[in-house]
Amino acid sequence: MKLFRSFVLCFYDIALWNNFQQASLKKLASGYVKNLRLFGFSKYSSVTAMLMQLRLPSFDTVLHNAKVSFCARLKCVKNGLFDALGLH
Repeated sequence: MKLFRSFVLCFYDIALWNNFQQASLKKLASGYVKNLRLFGFSKYSSVTAMLMQLRLPSFDTVLHNAKVSFCARLKCVKNGLFDALGLH
């Protein structure tokens, strides 16, 4: 579980991935679910049940939390350039 959280849940700068097409993000989400099968679940197991049993967030939740966290950090920035551009 520790390896899964370290290597699979670690999507660097996922909040900035706005240039990717929906098809690419769906493939990434599919890969995320396929990696859950490493814990011994069959291919017919419910994804929701697997996530709940492993106490892991869904891919959509990971993406949403990253975007919210990024926006919150961006609002805390004290920078004259951000103020001049009106990014706050």
